[in-house]
Amino acid sequence: MRTSVFFRFSWKRLLFIALILLLPTGIWRFSETARSFSFFLSGIAEASASVGERFQLFFFGPGEWRILKGEQQSWAVDRAELARLSQENAELRAELQYQEREGFAPLTARIVARSSFADDERFLLDRGTQDGIRSGMALVSGTGLLVGNVRSVDLLTSVGIPSTHPDFSVTVSPLSRQRTVGLARGDGNGLIRLTFIPKDEPLAVGDLLVTSGLDPDIKSGLIVGIVNRVIDVPGSLFKEAILEPLSDSRWQTMIQIERSPRL
Repeated sequence: MRTSVFFRFSWKRLLFIALILLLPTGIWRFSETARSFSFFLSGIAEASASVGERFQLFFFGPGEWRILKGEQQSWAVDRAELARLSQENAELRAELQYQEREGFAPLTARIVARSSFADDERFLLDRGTQDGIRSGMALVSGTGLLVGNVRSVDLLTSVGIPSTHPDFSVTVSPLSRQRTVGLARGDGNGLIRLTFIPKDEPLAVGDLLVTSGLDPDIKSGLIVGIVNRVIDVPGSLFKEAILEPLSDSRWQTMIQIERSPRL
């Protein structure tokens, strides 16, 4: 009886050791099977694609299939062009309404290229000195929002920067009060920082700020942005504010250049 118990105990121990020794081999075989199965599936996918192409060629023929593919590509190009033209048409309509409302005709320019740096956004315009453009002129959207200004000019082209660019600055005043309350500068992160605001100036979140007209090439009344936050600066005679611009040059293809006469 003792011998039988001993043998049963030894048999279980040997089975456990055998399982431990065979486990790596089983895992390896399983991985090889999975890899073979993945190759099998990829082969099915490639075969399906090949069968699909042959099926289409069987019904249409090589010549007809090439024509259909060409028509599909042409349709995609036409659709993209239609979307672009629709956007330009909407912008031109807005610009026309702005010109009729203001009673004068600023020069319309097309944005032909853009920089790829988020903190140094610039865009190339198809207008230059031969069109009467000079550095510092205001760039305005069709709805009368200040987009930025002209940074540099060549004979045929010019470079513009948005109002959020660190090199952009303009004096502003509240829409309801005709006096300058500070200097607005782009912070390079999509917002505008307003500095040199007198401590006693009643500026509040939600106030709309416009250009004051003190800058030589930017007329008064152009909408710059809305106050997002007012910042108290301890120990200073001035406070600051963060403005959220209401225009975004990244979504525009056309822009207006305000050619105000220099006094």
